[in-house]
Amino acid sequence: MADSENTPVDYKINRNNWLFEHPVWLEIESFNFKNSNQQRVSMTVYLDLCEAKDWWSMKVHGCSQLQLVYLSGKSQRKAPVEYILPLPADTELSQERLQEFLHHIPANVDHSHSNDQKSVTLAISDSDSSTVYYKVTNGIALPDDVIDTVANIPIPTEVDIFSEKEL
Repeated sequence: MADSENTPVDYKINRNNWLFEHPVWLEIESFNFKNSNQQRVSMTVYLDLCEAKDWWSMKVHGCSQLQLVYLSGKSQRKAPVEYILPLPADTELSQERLQEFLHHIPANVDHSHSNDQKSVTLAISDSDSSTVYYKVTNGIALPDDVIDTVANIPIPTEVDIFSEKEL
């Protein structure tokens, strides 16, 4: 009787279909969503974040309300979890659709701003696998510290847009 622990396993990688045998691809398919293009983009973004950008603790999730796959992970080992929604480049987006994403996908909450803004990162990927990441918030997000590069002084970001002095 052969000892199963010492028996070498012969893994042969098939260059033509390795992606479809990847455990994450199988997990993405297990959600049974009909949008195969979004599933392919989800896998592309997953690989980009894991392999090229060195993200930690990457997980795949399915949102049954949107019939979409989304990802979660950390940009650094001790960073908070971020949520990423992979989308094909030809996806039509509207203000209402973006609100649906923020409503149904667990959002990152930024406690550094006074209103605890929710955000989701859209990973928009083209068929050549080039991907652009956009952070979408549920309101206007003020920038972090802005520095005047000429005078090298901080510029205040808390501005009252509707000041009575200007009206």
